[in-house]
Amino acid sequence: MPIMVVCDEGHSFLAEPWERGEPTDIVGPRCVCGAAARLQEHGGPDTPLPGTSLLDYDIFGPLHGGVNAGTYRARHRPSGRLVALKFGTCRSDGGRGRIRREAEMLSGLDHPNIVSLLESGEAGHFAFFSMKWLPGGNLADRLCGGPLRPREAVCMAAKLAEAAHHAHECRVIHRDIRPSNIVFDGQGEPVLVDFGIAKRLNRRFGTTRNGAMVRDPRYSAPEQWFDGAERVGPAVDIHGIGAILYHALTGRLPFTDTCLQERLRVASTLIRPPTAIRPSLPIAVDRICLGCLSREAEDRYASGVELADELRGTCGFGPK
Repeated sequence: MPIMVVCDEGHSFLAEPWERGEPTDIVGPRCVCGAAARLQEHGGPDTPLPGTSLLDYDIFGPLHGGVNAGTYRARHRPSGRLVALKFGTCRSDGGRGRIRREAEMLSGLDHPNIVSLLESGEAGHFAFFSMKWLPGGNLADRLCGGPLRPREAVCMAAKLAEAAHHAHECRVIHRDIRPSNIVFDGQGEPVLVDFGIAKRLNRRFGTTRNGAMVRDPRYSAPEQWFDGAERVGPAVDIHGIGAILYHALTGRLPFTDTCLQERLRVASTLIRPPTAIRPSLPIAVDRICLGCLSREAEDRYASGVELADELRGTCGFGPK
């Protein structure tokens, strides 16, 4: 069971390793509000965190596998609906700012395959926002059971490409498209979540201007691997979708070596084509996957909608 920090003011959040005395010798939890705090076990996924509510929300256990730390399953008391609630314990103004920025970016997006923002605000030392609850699990868990059916994989990638295109049209680049950030709703539709490291696109150049954070190098484009890289644009999301499509079609990652030098040395033409792994696949998926995974950004698809159109038009699975 997870260990929580619970304070006398009713705040509650997951205990970090140092708060549990691991691996340092620091003993005793601390709360951002300054109140006395204690460690306490949490009872389980359907038990509200002890002493915890945030405005109109009862907070349950933390979500895992695709959503950032600080995201919880919660119930909105007035409506009774389940939501995903993301909040920062806000040990600093920077933590509050990250939550505000993510909520602000989500508020400008409106696409069926991008998670919906429901509410955002601040309560005491916490900034938070709530999102639509998605009960269908994530793609990373599904891929543990092997590749998807070709039609399912291609249609999913097309929807993700259209979602990314919508975000790009709204001048938002996700930068962290990977299987654990693809969650399914109650109808089995894929939804892109976790805009925690998303950035605004520069209006003049169509690129981010302040760094290129990498969460999982197996799905990240090469240009994201340089700290302080200034010219990272929508092509990084195209690369992420291509890596997901390759994995979903073959059951294997296109790049298993996470070493930067090795990734830069290997050109996309040296990636084993999907049909070499799964001969029954439509031959068009080779060109599409390798086009998404090109080492140079300018050699990838120019937009998400171009990628979606080609997926639907050349893989033999027709329109939506």
